This record gives sequence, C-alpha cells and structure tokens, in this order.
Amino acid sequence: MPSEKTDQLITSTIENTLLHLYGVLAQSTRFVPITKRNDILVRYLKPKIKHPKYKAIKTEIRAMLAIARKNNGNLEQKLWELNKEATKYTFSGNDLQPLFELLTDIHHTHHFESMLLNKDKSIETDIIYINNEHFQQNFTDEGQQIAPLSLFITSSRTAELIDLINQSPGFKATLQSIDKITQQATIELSSYRLMNTYSL
Repeated sequence: MPSEKTDQLITSTIENTLLHLYGVLAQSTRFVPITKRNDILVRYLKPKIKHPKYKAIKTEIRAMLAIARKNNGNLEQKLWELNKEATKYTFSGNDLQPLFELLTDIHHTHHFESMLLNKDKSIETDIIYINNEHFQQNFTDEGQQIAPLSLFITSSRTAELIDLINQSPGFKATLQSIDKITQQATIELSSYRLMNTYSL
C-alpha cells in the first residue's frame, strides 16, 4: 500500500491537474472537446515525470498519460475517478477535496455551476466564480486552506447558496457584500479546520 505522503502527493497532483485544466478552459470562448482536453492535461503532466518531487508517483503519472493517449481516452473523467479513490487515504488536513465534492454536489443538486473567473468573458447568473490566482495562493500543495477564499456570484439565490454551504460539514460561508440592484455578491468561504486554526 502506498505511504501516506505518496497518497497525499497523488491527491494534490490530481487536484492541481484538474485546476490547471479548468484554468485553461476558462480562457476559451468555445467548447473544448475531450481530445483537446487530453492534450492540455498531457502537456501539464508530462514534465512532472522528470521532476524529483514526483519521483514516488512516476508510475501513476505515466498511467494517466497512457489514458489520455488512448483512442476514446478521457483523462479528465479518469482523474475525477482517481480523485475519489485517492481520498480513501487522504489525511484530515486536506480541504481541497471536500471543497471539490461540495461544489460538485451543489452543481448537480441545486444547479449552481462553478468555474474560474475569466475577465474576458461575461458574467453569467447562478455561476460561482473563483479567482484562479486567489485559489492557488489560498491552498497549499497538500490541499490545506491557509486563507479564506472569495466566491463571486450574480444571483437572486445567493442566500440559498450560503445556506447550502453552511449545511455542509466542512465549510462556513459568510456574505461579504452584495449589490441589491445588480445582485452581484461576494462570499467568503473558510474550512472549519482553517477557522479552528485562527481561533487557537
């Protein structure tokens, strides 16, 4: 069985790879097909094979690349599957995985989509926007949240979204500002682990 550190590295690599993909997709104004998504993921992952940091998971990375290069391969889908499997070993300090799960659940059950903010694209209603640079700064490579994360949304359902987040076991949402005319709102999100750290 892989060591705990190896499991943490696998998990963080998968999560950062998905973040990279969605950061690139956020810059596109057109739908990006699976083949192009595979290319984006390969370009991100391939250099890590030779990087000393990823030596312990070189085999896993090669397996990911093989999936992307197969006919009809869908590495994005496989990464989500691997992400769920990796969390069986994920340590309790990881906040990124529960956040992914929370946003996915909110999307599927309450139709609040999430995406990285792209200043060149118009803002749509009922979509949770996250600043990619802010995201990267507020989480460590191991997935620990080290500072509150701002969520941006234009919606008449902002209060509903805050309630949904606060009903989750891992995160607390607080309304920071809202324009009652445009319905543009900023929500501050913190994991309970982060809040407990601040309170010590």
